[in-house]
Amino acid sequence: MSEPSSTSEPSQRVIIAWTRTISAEYVSCALTQQLGHWLTIVAASPDLIRAAWAIAEDELVHAELATEVVHATGATPAPTLTRALMEYPRELDEPLELAIARACLRSFCLGETSAVPLFAAMRERCRVPVAQPFFDRVLRDEVRHRDFGWLLLDWLLLTPQEQAVREVIARELPARYRTHYRGYVVGARERTRTDAEQAWGLLPDEEYARVMDRSAQRDLVPRFAERGFTLDVDAALRDGG
Repeated sequence: MSEPSSTSEPSQRVIIAWTRTISAEYVSCALTQQLGHWLTIVAASPDLIRAAWAIAEDELVHAELATEVVHATGATPAPTLTRALMEYPRELDEPLELAIARACLRSFCLGETSAVPLFAAMRERCRVPVAQPFFDRVLRDEVRHRDFGWLLLDWLLLTPQEQAVREVIARELPARYRTHYRGYVVGARERTRTDAEQAWGLLPDEEYARVMDRSAQRDLVPRFAERGFTLDVDAALRDGG
């Protein structure tokens, strides 16, 4: 396999993938700012509030680094931001802690926990120098983001809303995991990657399923079990059809 240089002409799929990365990082930045605001409203631990603001800053830095990669491809970054995706939903007739629990489950306990091994797999294949700083920074940050999610869940389980939080997590975990998994793996069926595209950090389709399956059994199932929740991965995927 030849080593591509930083000036290797990227495919259109490389440009699209990195442009989507910019968008995803902006979405994460906005959502985490909202979460930080909610944590302030419920008088969460100051450490958690500060951590949320720090994570939002991290996501903005990630967007900037991804923008540099798109510039390096010779394209003009034109991320598409769907504003409806940049806010967490909330039921106004229930305690805010339950909206925080849903956000924590979706973005951190599931999203950031799986992001660590996924980005590691991307970084392992990345051989284009201009893209490597993005992965280096993201991998350093994502571990802290993952840990924040589980610490936030632990804090929620110490509040007067513990029982309601437990009911929400237990009820919504299977469907949320199914959506989380399929967002990566089902979409990956169309993501066949050439060696050159992998050198830009794009993950081949079969790797998504392998990384997600391993992460579920190694990271998700035991972490939820430690907190009294059961994640039956096979049942969650099967029950969704």
